[in-house]
Parts: sequence; C-alpha cells; structure tokens
Amino acid sequence: MSLLTDLADLIVIRRTAQRGDGQDKSFNPTLDRLLLLCGIYENASSGGGGGSGDVSGPASSVNNEVPLFSGTTGKLLKRATGTGWLRIVNGVLAVVNPDPQSLAGSGSIDWDATNRPNAHLTMTGDCELQVPDGLTEGMSGFICGTQDATGGRALDLASGWNLTTGNLADVAAMAGGKRYILSYVVNQDVEVFSTLIFEP
Repeated sequence: MSLLTDLADLIVIRRTAQRGDGQDKSFNPTLDRLLLLCGIYENASSGGGGGSGDVSGPASSVNNEVPLFSGTTGKLLKRATGTGWLRIVNGVLAVVNPDPQSLAGSGSIDWDATNRPNAHLTMTGDCELQVPDGLTEGMSGFICGTQDATGGRALDLASGWNLTTGNLADVAAMAGGKRYILSYVVNQDVEVFSTLIFEP
C-alpha cells in the first residue's frame, strides 16, 4: 500500500491537488495535514521493527507448516514437530498435547494442565484431586480415574471444583479395576465445573 517515496512526491501531490496548473499559490490546512499523515504512514510502514524481517529456517521445514521459534532471539525458526491441538493463550500460539498424562498415588494429587489438559489417575489409596495449574477460560478436559486392584478408594475434590453431576461417594463403592471419568470445563472466571460418570 506504499505510494509515497520521498518528500518530493508529497510536494507534487500537494500542488496537483490544490491547483490543477501545478502552481502552489494557495494554502489548504486540511490538505496539508492529510498529506503529512500520509508521509508519516509511509515512513512507519516501510520500517517495521527496524530489521529486515528475515529469519532462518531449518532444511526440514515444509511449505505452509506453522513454524515455531527456536530460542528467544527471534532469529531462528524450527519445524513444529509432534501432534496435538493448537491453542492461543494471551496471544501466544502453543501446541497442546491431547494424550492424557499419567497420575498415580494417594493423598493430594497435584498436576499441571497447561499443555496436557487430560489425565489418567490410578488410585492406590484415598485421593484428593487438586485444581490443576495452567487453567484458562474455555479450557476443557477429563480425568479418567481407575481403582487399583484393591478397590474402594475414595475420591475427594479440593476447593475450586464445582461438581454438577455425579456423586463422589459412588467412587469409594467401586470394585478394583473399575473406572470413572471426571470431565471439566473452565468458565470466564476460571472456575472449574465438572461432571462425574462411571463405567458400567
């Protein structure tokens, strides 16, 4: 969209627009301001961030793939390898791995859902599931819980969970090896609403 190259172009345009004969004998404040803005736009549009904008990419890059920065200098790109979902958080595009992460144990269960919002939980004792780190508005996921061979392990949800469907007491009544799914969604206030369903 760049039409102006230097101040001489501005003078010619100004004269032509003010007087058809090319003589600059009148003063038009509105036009002068408009041309000045055009000059500012031309100057701003040609410089960008002060650099050429060129970056180096790896030989393995594939046309039309989404590249990722390699390092923090912004001078080198790498191929976005692996599979997953793309998610934008605070203006940053990141790859989210849909494969569940593995959790196991008893007592307090802490986990981070930033790039892996799904999880498998093997209960070896009574558990209290904490609200995961890394939650953002609109995020959703699930926790697939499994009773160990003994069974009868109780599940409690820490403060911050809002269970809308299902009964936690039913988890403790499950036999060994049985599974349940706790799905969740995060609202605009980063509150977690969940639903509990059981394996037949």
